[in-house]
Amino acid sequence: MQAQTVTFGYSDSEDRIWARLVLDSSQEVRFWMTRRLLQNLINSLAQLLEQQTQHAQPELNSSQVQQYLKTECFEASRATWDPDPPPPTTPNQDASINPSIEMCLEINIQIDQSWHFRFSGTRQKNICLSLTRDQVPKFLIALITQEKNAGWEIPLVNKWL
Repeated sequence: MQAQTVTFGYSDSEDRIWARLVLDSSQEVRFWMTRRLLQNLINSLAQLLEQQTQHAQPELNSSQVQQYLKTECFEASRATWDPDPPPPTTPNQDASINPSIEMCLEINIQIDQSWHFRFSGTRQKNICLSLTRDQVPKFLIALITQEKNAGWEIPLVNKWL
């Protein structure tokens, strides 16, 4: 199944970040992300962005790559999106895609520079979210924004974040 859009939010009562992925077939998949999963996702995503940028622009040194990404993420943070979307309230119609906290995430960067995020869980079908390279910083900033809204203070490995 391929996700068309993704929305994030924070639930005080669950102390979890939630994600809502809208699929091709007008279905939704919702799942919760723990601090640990989000920390791994944010730091891995930032590291992959840095490596991919260095590979795509070998003329840039490490500090130039970091400045480039810092600027790119700043611009992404200026984009408009709902800073406080409503949490998921209705259960999924399809019992096979009910939320599961047990989650595995795989990130693949394709030759065409598209990024594919595959989410899988013990009670879920595999869900894939495909982003262009230009959408990845906005995705990263959305995750960081929700983490900050949650007050989690996740340690970020990359200084440019």
